[in-house]
Order: sequence, then C-alpha cells, then structure tokens
Amino acid sequence: MPKIKQEIKDGIMKQLLPSIGDANQYYTNYLQPKYVERMDIIEATAEYYNEKYPNLAKIPLTTSECYDTIMWMLPALVDTFSASEDVVKIQGQNAEDDARADKIQKLLNYQTDRQNDGFMFRYHWMLSALQINIGFAKVSWIQKTEQNEQRANVGEQDISALEQNPDIEITDTAVVSEGFSSPDGMMDSPAIYGVTYKETVITENRPLIECLPVTEVRWNSNAKQLKDANFVAHKVRRSIDYLQRKEKEGVYFDIQTAREMTGKSVDDTYERERRDYQRDNNYGVDDLRREIDVYECYCQYPMDENHKEVNELHDWIFTVAGENTLIGAQYNNMGRRHPIIDLLAMPDHWNVVPKKGIIELLAEIQHINVVMTRLIIRHLLVSNEGRRFVNKNLVDQDDIINESPDVGVDGDPRMAVYPMPITNLSPATMPFMEFMQARLRRTIGVSEYNMGTDSAALNPTATGVTAIIEQANKKIKLISRVMAEGYIELYRFLISLNQQYPSKKLNIRLLNEDVEIDASDLEGKLDLMINVGLGSNNKQQELQTTQLMIATLEKVGAAFPGMVTPDKAYDIMKMLLEQMGHKNVDDYINNAETMQKLMAQRDGGDKAAFEKIAGDVEKLIIPAQIQIYQKAGIKITPDDYLIDAKIKAALGQDSTGNIKQEGVPIGNQGGQANSIARPNNIGQAGGGVQGIPAELVQAIRARQAGGIASGQPGTPAVNPAIPGSPAGY
Repeated sequence: MPKIKQEIKDGIMKQLLPSIGDANQYYTNYLQPKYVERMDIIEATAEYYNEKYPNLAKIPLTTSECYDTIMWMLPALVDTFSASEDVVKIQGQNAEDDARADKIQKLLNYQTDRQNDGFMFRYHWMLSALQINIGFAKVSWIQKTEQNEQRANVGEQDISALEQNPDIEITDTAVVSEGFSSPDGMMDSPAIYGVTYKETVITENRPLIECLPVTEVRWNSNAKQLKDANFVAHKVRRSIDYLQRKEKEGVYFDIQTAREMTGKSVDDTYERERRDYQRDNNYGVDDLRREIDVYECYCQYPMDENHKEVNELHDWIFTVAGENTLIGAQYNNMGRRHPIIDLLAMPDHWNVVPKKGIIELLAEIQHINVVMTRLIIRHLLVSNEGRRFVNKNLVDQDDIINESPDVGVDGDPRMAVYPMPITNLSPATMPFMEFMQARLRRTIGVSEYNMGTDSAALNPTATGVTAIIEQANKKIKLISRVMAEGYIELYRFLISLNQQYPSKKLNIRLLNEDVEIDASDLEGKLDLMINVGLGSNNKQQELQTTQLMIATLEKVGAAFPGMVTPDKAYDIMKMLLEQMGHKNVDDYINNAETMQKLMAQRDGGDKAAFEKIAGDVEKLIIPAQIQIYQKAGIKITPDDYLIDAKIKAALGQDSTGNIKQEGVPIGNQGGQANSIARPNNIGQAGGGVQGIPAELVQAIRARQAGGIASGQPGTPAVNPAIPGSPAGY
C-alpha cells in the first residue's frame, strides 16, 4: 500500500476529530454516569446507601436483590449457550453448500472453544449485558508470518514456478551444472541451478474473540443501533514500545510525532471506581512503558484503497493517537461493517444502550428493601436498648454518652431519669415486606422454587410448582432468544473472516475426530440457526420426548425395514446423549461409517472362523464315518473316503451328497430319493475328473443313478440301514 500524503492525512483528521469529540462527549456526559449508577446498585455497598439515605447511615446494612437476580439468571443463560456442542447451527442454502456446512461448523467450534476461551467469553459477554444493559464483543484476525531462507538445486522450469509463487522471494541464483546434449540427440541433460530464496510461512492464522469493557467503545451520539452507526471507535491504551514495534512491521506510522504530542492517558471514572488500586502513571515522557490513548476508528471516507480521493464513501480503519495524531490507515475489507458486536437482554429501538434494563426494573425494589431493613433494625435496637428522659441538671451526661457502668446522679435517680414508652412495630410492616417480595417475583420471575432455596411447600402440588417454574422460565427463554441474535451476528461475522483469510489447509482435532479443511470448504452461502437451550425442567421434557421418539422409531424400523437407516439412528442417539450432557458422543456409540467398517471386519472374520470350524468338523466326521462302514463289514480307507469327497465336489454335491445345479440342491426332489441331474460343468457320463481315475468316476455315477453298488474295490455300497451313512450310498 502506498504512503499517505500529508495533505490527505490532514483531511482525514479534519473529519475524524469532530467524530471523536462527539463520541467522547456523549460517553462522558450521558453513558458513563449510567454505567456508574448501575454498578453502584448492583454492588449495593453501605457507602452508596449511606450517601443516598444519610438519616439511616448509622445502620450499615444493605440488600442485594439486583445482584442475586442477575447471578440467578446468569447460570441458566450460560447453560443455554454452552450445553450443546453447537451454539449456532450452520446449514447451506443449497445442496452443494450443505457438504461444506458441516466442516465450517466444526471449524467454528474449534476456533471459539479451543483457539479462544469460549466459555469465559460467553460468561463475561452475557454478564455485561445483564449488568450494564449491553455487552461488547470484538472479533479480529491474527495472522503472523515468518521468513525462512532455503536453498535448493532446481531446473529452469522449477525456477519459473518459484518466481510465480507470491510467498517466495528469490535472493540468489547460481549455475551448478551446465546442460548438454549428445551429438546424436540420444541423451539430454538440463542445466541445474542453485537457488537461494526466502519463503514466507504463516505461523498463526486464527480469529481473536474478545469481550470488551464498556469503557472502551465509542460511537456517534445520534446512532440508534450499533451495527448501523457511521462512526465506531475502540479506545485502548498502548505503550510506546508496542507502537514502535508495530511501526517497524508497517502497521503504524509517525509514532515519533505521536510520542511527542500525546500526553498521559487518564483513567476512566467508571474503570477507576471498579478497581481496588490506582494505576501508576508517573512514567517519563521517554519511558517506553508510558501508555497513550489510541482510537481505532471504523468509519467511511471518500478515498479508495490506493489513497486516491473519490466521489464515493469507502470503509476505512483509521488509528489515532491521543485524539490528534493519525498513526494508521487500513482499508476495511470486513464486509462493510465494524468488528464490534453488541449483546442485549432488553433491546431499545431508539438507543444503542437501552434506557431500561433488569437493573432499572429491580432498583426501586432494592432501595425500598434497604430502607425498610434499616428502619426495622433501628426499631429493634431502640426497643432493646430503650430510650429515656434525662434531667441534665441531675445526671452526669458524660457517663450516659460513654455508656459508663456507673452514672453519677444528684439526688433520687427516679426523679432524674424517666423511661420513654416503647412504640411497637406497625402491623403493616411485615405484610409490606411480603408485598415487595411478591413484586420482585412478578417483575423478573425469581421465586423460591426455581432458585431452589425454599424447603417449605408454599404450593404443595407438583402441578402448581411446575406452573410457577414454567412461567419464570418463559422470561429466561425470551431473554435467551433476544441474546441469540447477538450470537448469530457474531458467528456470521466469524464466517466472513474465515472466507477472507482462509488457510491453504488446516487439520484440526475436535472431540476425537480429525477434520481436514481447505480454502474451498469455506466458499458458498450459508444459513445460521441458533440453538437456544432450555431450562432444567424443559430439558427433562425434551429428554422424555426424545426417548419416546426412539421407542417409536424402533417399532417403525421393525415394521418397515430400511426406513430407519444406521445414520438416522446415530443422529437421534447423538441428540439423546447431548441432552443428557455428554458432548463426546463417539465415546458411547459408533457412527454409520464406523459401523460399516466393523461389520465388514466381522463378516470377514465370521467366514474365516466358519471355514476353520468346518475343517475341524470334517476331521472328526471322516474317522467316525469310516468306523461305521468298517463295523458294517465294508472295507474303506481314509484315502478312499477323501477321493470320494473330491468326486462329490467335482459333481457339485453338497455335504449330504445332493447334487447342486446353479447353487440349488436338487437331491430328494419330487419324492424321488437321490434323484440326480448332471451339472452343466460336468462332461458326458463316463468322463473323468481331474486327479481321479475315470473308471472310478463312472462307477460312482452309475451307482448314484441306479442305486446299486458299483462293485469297485474300496467303494462303499448303498446301505440305508446303516446309521449315519451319507445320502446317495
């Protein structure tokens, strides 16, 4: 990218300075006091309420309805977006994109939960949305490279390939051996060159997902929605050392000017009150540790990516140090938007930060409860200690004030001190406290049932308790669905960054599965669907529904074979295990592909085992059969028996002696015993069988056809009365 001329820098700053000033003024005068007030209410410190109600400052007790409600809601919300393996479900818009959607789904899960701390990010993002009414996330891309110098001996064609590679810079070329050709043209030897080159290798290429503090985000005061704001800035502190290193990398410029013109950074009021310590800002001007305020501004400016002024607006990222020095200009290729995404629990159509949120709904209830608690405690103290009318002229005041065990009295104590009558607590006090608790439950849905803190059965019926919990969960589900829009926006932006900065090839391992992803897998258009989890009660209902579905599909699969295929069965079992809280489902069940491999291995093993068993049985049967013949007076040897078995195999007979034709036994058909049909592969009667004498084959055939003994020596005759005699003899 060419350098920016000074007059262009001046024009950029002329537009940026009013925008930065407007955003800072809007933050300081309006947003910051709101942030501070909300956090003061949540923390509910004694100092805050002592200042708010000075007449009750002697009773340093507070209540924490706002904090308790947020910390009750937060686990349900975090579980909503963390219980499932896929926070956002990705699908292709057509059949071609569906094949890529699954890989992109796994890639995003890997990037959010492995390359970034996804759980803690979701926790802080949603916590900020509940506390401050808005949470900010920033998605950027980290790409680090390094140059490796290498040397290789290559030919001319290889040199051309290296020159065309944008990641390779050839630094030196020398001839190693000159090529030659024989006079007869029978042998050619190309020239060899020694090439030294530098190859740029990507060492890190991944997204960075951050949850930003609300003090670091600025936008123009007239914006209604953050994504539509025409000026958004991320204000962050950077050390002089960091800025100088980035200048050497070519990211920033004019750092020396910024170093001289920029003063010290000032702690934000909101941030300073949240911290338990003060920052040390006493670094010298030349100290490389000194930090200055840097604004990363996302806006539009009439200049193209070649730094030429045009008559249309282009998206740019301008970096300003200390509100007055331009130190960076980068063309924004992130899909015509800024990388900061907001998360809301109760959106406001007219304001980026909603005026009313959970804290505003509960603040009044908490204030009243604090006042009532302090008044009741004060009444109890007065009732226990008592109050008295004292004659100052007869009693030593110092003894009373210092609560001395001995009080000096001039005269009769009964004449100097008179007890003040005790006023009873109003009968309406406790009903009023119950009214405030009921108001709290109606406002946000917090009750003893869904918090699990009430052992007494206010509603003794299970149906009543379920109804109360269900009503409370509806409010949580509504907030979850609203927050889901922020997650969809974040994942959509994450997909666009992956498509913009693809890796040539990436191998990831997620949940014991190896996934290979290349740049072509990131192409195509995708739809995003949010998986909004449910409360514990509804999850039980979902679990029961899934179990009922499995039982139904089992019956359907038995009645209509093929309707429930192995991959469908795997999907529903995966859903059941995920509902039970098991993310790594492959530890418990096998997918369809693995099942096919196992079945193939089993079939091969069964065949080998069957052949082995058949061989073992044959070894046992042959001696037994020979023994039966010998007892009947028929002379036969093991060799004769084996020869006869070969004849049967050649004739296509099975183990019972029935002849097969085209794989179908035809012996004992049509009511005729031992009827025979010659297979097509056997020659004419009287033909020989390989390895067996022709006369023996003829004798066996004649015997089978006529049911008479062949008379051939060593050949068994038919004897149906002999038990165990093979059919056909």
